[in-house]
Amino acid sequence: MNFSLTGTLFHLLARLPLSALHRLGALLGWATYLSSRRYAARLSENLRIAGITDSESAYRELLHANIREAGKSVMELPWVWLRPFDQLVANIVQCHGWERVQAAYAQGKGVIMLTPHLGCFEMLNLYVAAHYPMTSMYRPPRQRFLEALMI
Repeated sequence: MNFSLTGTLFHLLARLPLSALHRLGALLGWATYLSSRRYAARLSENLRIAGITDSESAYRELLHANIREAGKSVMELPWVWLRPFDQLVANIVQCHGWERVQAAYAQGKGVIMLTPHLGCFEMLNLYVAAHYPMTSMYRPPRQRFLEALMI
């Protein structure tokens, strides 16, 4: 896929409300899960190995939630990458554990945040940058056409 098509698609998707992107993302998550045996097997195996459910029904519920949330995290990227900074930060309504960051900063300590690629991890960077100076480490994407959208 070339940048022109991808860029156009990203810009069109970014105009949609986040709730619409989440609905599309849930569908994308299921489409990916159902069309990729390798992905489905890896996801299922990793959830079983984690051992965080105590019954088969709880495991299925977690698996289904994970499938939906994975798709949502992909579909919200255009919304996050192409919206104005102030608008993004204004949309953050809850931040768990933020008091720990504030306490460390008040004591003159630095904070190292490790952000696994779960959920919308890009929002953490924006939220921190809205409140404190920060440095981020970055690796260019493997799909080079995405870099123009990320910068």
